[in-house]
Amino acid sequence: MTYPRRVLLVWLIGIVGLAGIIAGQLVPNRHRMEDDLTRRATSALTQAALPVDVAFTGRDGVLHANDEATAARAREIVASVEGVRVVRTVVTPPATVELKPPTLRVTVTNDHVTLDGTVPGEPARTLLHTAAAARFATVEDRVAIGEVTDAQLAVLPAFLGKIPAKTDQLQVALADGTLTLTGSLPAETAWTALTTAANATGIPVTNDLAIADLGEQLAKVPPLLFPSDSAWLSPQAQRNLWRTAGLLNANPSATILVEGHTDSVDYTEELGVERASAVRDLLVSYGIDQERLTIEGYGTSRPAEPNDTDTGRALNRRAELVVTATAGP
Repeated sequence: MTYPRRVLLVWLIGIVGLAGIIAGQLVPNRHRMEDDLTRRATSALTQAALPVDVAFTGRDGVLHANDEATAARAREIVASVEGVRVVRTVVTPPATVELKPPTLRVTVTNDHVTLDGTVPGEPARTLLHTAAAARFATVEDRVAIGEVTDAQLAVLPAFLGKIPAKTDQLQVALADGTLTLTGSLPAETAWTALTTAANATGIPVTNDLAIADLGEQLAKVPPLLFPSDSAWLSPQAQRNLWRTAGLLNANPSATILVEGHTDSVDYTEELGVERASAVRDLLVSYGIDQERLTIEGYGTSRPAEPNDTDTGRALNRRAELVVTATAGP
């Protein structure tokens, strides 16, 4: 190798070595500077209660914020930190979560209520539970908290107070922005009251409620029996008619045929009419509109039991109530 080439090689080796020494000193210093700037800038942002991330490359900072206003304020704060040269902001709006409507299912069985569904927070759940506990003897609370809106929930605690407590089977469900009523209510008045309350919530209503059969309810009232050859109503019969009047008042659209019957001893149709009239008149005295009541006497033509025993004849000396019309749903 010639002398000039050896000299050039020595110079190159020296330059490379020097560059390596310089780099070995500058890189750690730069990292320490970046860490220091990041620490001090983060501290300043924390004191200002700004949820902003900051990072440095050299003395140049980059801020990540969720909106322009926060970015502008954070940029001003970081720029005032000693040693910072340039501050750049990146605004990234937070991802939006599409909340679903709340759900609620209220199931009532004989003064026991079960609450199911999802609401946005503990306050909403507490309001619903408190309203249910004020109305029903026992409350089974299965309501969960989730990412749902509070739409339509504000009116539901008051609505829970309108639900009949003692009913065999009733369900109220809020889902997809619609209030659905299913099950059966014991009387027309209960159906009307709950339907009115549901419509008053302002929520679209699907009403699939039924009304318990009035004829079946009347059949559960003890029979109206008479002494032989008489249209006299005993105290027990009067109490039975008071119960009957309660059923008729709860179903104001129903019209009734009062049938009077006799046994084979006091067998005239006239006596059957007298018995039907006695029942009608007592019901009217209990507040039932006479226009809702018609009467008919059948004599012995429709026996409930054979007339060949005292027991059979006693059961045939009776009056029966038959539902002739109702304007239920």
